[in-house]
Order: sequence, then C-alpha cells, then structure tokens
Amino acid sequence: MPKILVAIAILFLFSFSSFSQTTNLSGILTDESEKTPIYNSVVALLTPKDSILYKFTRSDKEGKFSIKNIKAGTTS
Repeated sequence: MPKILVAIAILFLFSFSSFSQTTNLSGILTDESEKTPIYNSVVALLTPKDSILYKFTRSDKEGKFSIKNIKAGTTS
C-alpha cells in the first residue's frame, strides 16, 4: 500500500511547463498511515516508450528528493 501512496504523491508533485526546455522535480515522500518520512527510497523517471531508466535519486532522512534538468516530454 505505501508504494501506491508514493506513486500517487509523485504524480501530484510532478508538473511540466510546456514552454520550458527543462524542468526540475522535487517533493517529500511520507507514509500516510504512520505520518513519517520515507527515507532512502528510490524515485525513478522512466522513458515512456520502453521504460528505460532516465534519471533517479534517493530521498534523504526527511523524505525529500530532487531531480534536476529533466527534458520535457522524455519521461512518464
């Protein structure tokens, strides 16, 4: 269940500007039932065509993560 909540949280935090060439993605992963941060968790961006790993990062001890310089339209 927490994996589903993480995926939903990422979708809500994920936005692109149609006028920019690159964008950044950042957010905080939390466990809704425990109300605690999810630390050392992998956040991955995949290409939509073949699900190849595009970029990834891990959340810190506070559940925060950030991925910079994402080319618009390259990930799902």
